[in-house]
Amino acid sequence: MRVSPRVLLVDDEPVLLRSMQRLFRATRPEWSLRTAASAADAVLLLEEEATDVLVTDLDLGETDGTDLLGFVMDRWPGTIRIAFTGHASGPQVIRAASVIHQVVHKAGDPETLLDAIERALTSRASIVDETMRGWISGGHELPAAPSLWPRLEEALRRPKTTSEELAALIEQDPAVTARVLQLASSAYFGASSPPRSVAQAANWIGVANLRGLVLSVELARLFRNVPPALNVDQIAFDGYRTGRLAMAILRGHPDAARALLGGILHDLGILVRGMRGLEALLADFRTADAMGLSLHTVERKTRGFTHAEVGAALLGVWGIEEALVDIVRDHHVLPPIGGQPLDGATAVYLANLLVAEADEGLENPRIDVDASWLGVTAELPAWRELAQANAG
Repeated sequence: MRVSPRVLLVDDEPVLLRSMQRLFRATRPEWSLRTAASAADAVLLLEEEATDVLVTDLDLGETDGTDLLGFVMDRWPGTIRIAFTGHASGPQVIRAASVIHQVVHKAGDPETLLDAIERALTSRASIVDETMRGWISGGHELPAAPSLWPRLEEALRRPKTTSEELAALIEQDPAVTARVLQLASSAYFGASSPPRSVAQAANWIGVANLRGLVLSVELARLFRNVPPALNVDQIAFDGYRTGRLAMAILRGHPDAARALLGGILHDLGILVRGMRGLEALLADFRTADAMGLSLHTVERKTRGFTHAEVGAALLGVWGIEEALVDIVRDHHVLPPIGGQPLDGATAVYLANLLVAEADEGLENPRIDVDASWLGVTAELPAWRELAQANAG
């Protein structure tokens, strides 16, 4: 029997609570909505019955909604957490970024909140494996790329650093890239559509918010021991190279900027797996090396899901645009029909293989077969040269 989605809405404005109750009844009658006027009341309700989605204002009078969100993340990590705010300052939103999945502005169309809830529920429902679902819904600070921190810190200290300059640094780091896109994609900033690039996202949220966001992510990392067995520097570097090559492959195409982001984030799921189950991830790497198989092939056989699906599911819960989520999920998948115009996912697919080939120093015949199927054999030598020019 299908269980109705459970939503808990927390706000100290009685009028708003009543209006949202009417909206939920009229448009989402199949959802179970409970309301609370304070953080204390919300906790009492959660003690009685857990909820699938927590929606809370960040300013609850005497209580900071961020504290409630953090408490729920620790106590009920499977809960989707959404900030629903109207008068919160930029710093409040930045402070909450590490404990929320999405943020929605009260001043917008109320349907925006319902759409955000629905999409997050759909993304989580697509995760069949319970372990993977726990990874996605729980705390989601990602492992650090330590070599990037000094350069970010230096840039952030310069008062006149522009969003374009920061974007060039951010794009080298999948964790920070994901967080910037997550915040800019939120309805809080009033965007009519998700950002197509990190520079655009930076412009939308403003340099001050961008600086605070980068700092919040990087400072959080100082309190987390990244297992040395997971080479986070190399994962971040490879993601950046893959994204740049994917963008070059699609030069002039409307999806070129999105392909850059898809490449940067394509192995986001490896970072999540490394945080949540490092030994299992390393075992899959060893099996892949010993059997001459790809990591995603081993994952599918041994775990029932792949790191690509983990990364895509996390981005979906965060509210990142579906086109980018699709690229991350499908970057190991060839289109079923050959000879079609390349899209973002196919560009990242090719770029990922070409970057790996360049690092190994031996041509991978599979790439030639795939290029023939895709109808891009003539372009392949130039793409190989680009990959080899930036080999790690």
